[in-house]
Amino acid sequence: MLEYEQQRIEHIRNVEVQLANATRTRLAYTALEAESRRLRETLAKTAVTELPQARDKAQIAGEDLRKAVRRREMLQLRAPVAGTVQQLAVATIGGVVQPARPLMVIVPDGAEIEVEAHLLDKEVGFVRVGQPVRVKLEAFPFTEYGLVPGLVEGISRDAIDLAQSATPQQDDKGRPLQSGLVYAARIRLLQTSFRVRGRDQPFGPGLSVQAEIKTGERPIIQYLLSPITRSLDEAGPER
Repeated sequence: MLEYEQQRIEHIRNVEVQLANATRTRLAYTALEAESRRLRETLAKTAVTELPQARDKAQIAGEDLRKAVRRREMLQLRAPVAGTVQQLAVATIGGVVQPARPLMVIVPDGAEIEVEAHLLDKEVGFVRVGQPVRVKLEAFPFTEYGLVPGLVEGISRDAIDLAQSATPQQDDKGRPLQSGLVYAARIRLLQTSFRVRGRDQPFGPGLSVQAEIKTGERPIIQYLLSPITRSLDEAGPER
């Protein structure tokens, strides 16, 4: 009987301990639940207050980003084609660009090379489309590499002042011209490269050239008498 009574008392104590633990656990759970509810309420109030401010800041930041991207796009120029820059209107850092002025001339990759030549107003009447042309390239001495054959592809309808031309002009005696009217002529080259040191060297844009256009033929006697005839015509009758 004594042993049975001890077991009963021990069992009652264990039950009391478990009940106490359960009570503490329940109280802790209740406290945690209350803390969780308080945190959710606090976060909800904070979100209600700060969410509009965050949205406003995000909108302002987005507008600033778009403005920065736009400014960057306006500072960068992108050509619609890939090629080689032949002429630059401004070649200095910080140079001022005038409105509506071309900034550069780009020769597209793979484009057919053409010669842009200028004809004096006294010569344009003797040149027509399809006439043969002999072109000398300053980068390739014609005494060593020869002349490049070509054909006149087109002649401008309007003349431009020589002072506005970027290409220096010479008269038939090789003297530089400073003023006068010129017409632009496009010449298609029938040869696009020279053989240099065992390999083909293609012609590139920007080379200086001299074009010789054959306008016709005349007998030798007419060529010899031409200066005399011109002198008689210029003298005219005396008054």
